[in-house]
Amino acid sequence: MVIRELIKSSGLSRLDAEVLLAHAMQIDRSKLLFMYQETVAPSVAAVFSALSEEAKKGCPIAYLLGEKEFYSLPFYVTPDTLIPRPDTELLAEWCISHAENKSVLDLCCGSGCIGITAAVYGKCAHLSLADISLLALKVAEKNAARHGVSAEIRRLDILKDEIPGTYDIIASNPRILKMMLSAL
Repeated sequence: MVIRELIKSSGLSRLDAEVLLAHAMQIDRSKLLFMYQETVAPSVAAVFSALSEEAKKGCPIAYLLGEKEFYSLPFYVTPDTLIPRPDTELLAEWCISHAENKSVLDLCCGSGCIGITAAVYGKCAHLSLADISLLALKVAEKNAARHGVSAEIRRLDILKDEIPGTYDIIASNPRILKMMLSAL
């Protein structure tokens, strides 16, 4: 099948279909835009079809791809982490502007996007990533390594545990805190 037809027949928005097809083809989406008349290999079409079906069932595209861009950096994401959102970049921006030579704790870190971004762009002196979920911490640790950031990884239940040590900046996505507190 030709790329144009495959995208049209997917039942997805053009953007989502292009992103998933580029992923299935292991190419950049910008390259795909110049290939609309080319034929897709059956194996690639099968991968694209499976991804499309999951997307139509409601699985977020970022989980299907396994990553999401945040503050111009790619971050691994899984269902064990929230997907970084553009509004959280405002918090990261504040952290960047205040982090130089400071100790930063990214509390309820999930993918670690806030703290890691502060370390990459804000040049903090020390970064700790803390979360209650060991699976989320594995994703955060993988993201720290991906971006060459040294980070202390801590399992921490903010509803039961004391925050160990002292920090100049404690950053957390208020959305996750709201979700946790509303569950009580």
